[in-house]
Amino acid sequence: MDKVIKDVKDLKVYNLSYKLAMEIFNITKNFPKEETYSLTINSKNLTNTMNIMNPTWLDSGLDCKYVLEKKHRELDNQYKEVGAMLYTLMNNWRTF
Repeated sequence: MDKVIKDVKDLKVYNLSYKLAMEIFNITKNFPKEETYSLTINSKNLTNTMNIMNPTWLDSGLDCKYVLEKKHRELDNQYKEVGAMLYTLMNNWRTF
């Protein structure tokens, strides 16, 4: 039996995106003050998925040594998974 989608929270991609956004938010809380505003304000913006899905912040966090390489790789893989899910959803939304 197919699960009926009644709300955006019924979508797996929403739940994965939210989890990723919260993880990034928690990581950025430990960034230096000069970085805190630009990164944490955007990771809390759950209404604009593309802001959350901006891997540039993750890459700059690695380059500035704010994020360990292992954590960067883990989060980057999550970005890719959510991005692929969003791409599929955008192209097949009528069948969901």
